[in-house]
Amino acid sequence: MVNGQLPKDAWELVLNSLPTGAEWMPLAGVGIIAGVGLVVLLKGARLAPGLTSLVFALVAGTAAGKLAPMFSLPVWPVAIIAGAIGVALALSLFRVWFAILVGLCFAGTSLGFYASQTLVDPINKYLAQGLDPKTGKVSLPNTATAINPEAAVQEHLANLWTTLQKDHPSLNVNLSVIAAATCIGGFVFALLLPKAARSIVAASVGTAIFMPAAFGLLQAFWKPGADAIAPHLAIITAAVWGLSLLANMLDVREKRAKKSAETDSEETATA
Repeated sequence: MVNGQLPKDAWELVLNSLPTGAEWMPLAGVGIIAGVGLVVLLKGARLAPGLTSLVFALVAGTAAGKLAPMFSLPVWPVAIIAGAIGVALALSLFRVWFAILVGLCFAGTSLGFYASQTLVDPINKYLAQGLDPKTGKVSLPNTATAINPEAAVQEHLANLWTTLQKDHPSLNVNLSVIAAATCIGGFVFALLLPKAARSIVAASVGTAIFMPAAFGLLQAFWKPGADAIAPHLAIITAAVWGLSLLANMLDVREKRAKKSAETDSEETATA
């Protein structure tokens, strides 16, 4: 998403791999994804408890449905009961679950920033070891013909990790400290300022969903426009994130104001 080339290549790869006459299928899917992303962009903070309940219900119901035959229990009743329990847990412990999610997001973001600032050069150096001077391409393990593809990938990653540790002897400590500190910080932040935390997560998730889908639709229906904005995608993405954050904060604040007004009206009527 930095220069627009990655989403353009991905979209063209999807279109080229489709059979003739099925070009509408990815467009329909991308349109649905864009619609969901837009809803999250505008109302994600307010809808967070409901969306969390839905996710808990689906996960609990699916897991229970898979396990029910092992205990000779009917699938659908068990799945429905487990889904209801998932909803109850999600609603009763929403602030805790959400704080854990925010903490993990903070940790992931901080680790990504640290890696982008300190590990890019060592990774490029490692990849350059397999660089073909004639083609200018990096040779990676051929997992398609390897006897054990998983072992080949694991060995490759292990070698990369060893190289990174040589360049940064304190890498393990740095990663652990950064992850722990930012995770705890995000957890506390979400508990103390839940509305702000929900707005930040809604803006981030909504932007991550909406922007690739919107760019894909633009690429499909107005390619010159997509090519024109591709170099500015980073700025546009940041602007969308900021506007979404503002919209979500205003939305939850308005909801809170309405609740306060309704409570005052009920107290006045009771008096």
